[in-house]
Amino acid sequence: DSDIEAVDNLIDANFVMELNAGGLILSLRDVLARMKVQSVGDCTLTPYRNTKAGTAQTLPMTAEQTGDAVRRHRFGMLVDDQAISLKFQNNTASQSIFLEEIGLDISEKVGH
Repeated sequence: DSDIEAVDNLIDANFVMELNAGGLILSLRDVLARMKVQSVGDCTLTPYRNTKAGTAQTLPMTAEQTGDAVRRHRFGMLVDDQAISLKFQNNTASQSIFLEEIGLDISEKVGH
């Protein structure tokens, strides 16, 4: 459970998850992210291949249905590299990220 507290001034609130396996080429295929529902706001998830940014995903943190406590996102990522980073970010004043769970489908890329 990661908690980035609300702020009054605009800051780049983020955390980065690093994935590697001793130089093996990893293949990230699927991401599951569950976060606490917020009244407003998004979490931006940006994948990096060896420090090079890929296409960011915008993950709404608002409830899908009234009364929901957790927002769930599952999507394909398709990232292959020896060093993969996932940056979770919210840079809006007075907003928080409450990440409850991360699930990743990762395997060694065959033939590398």
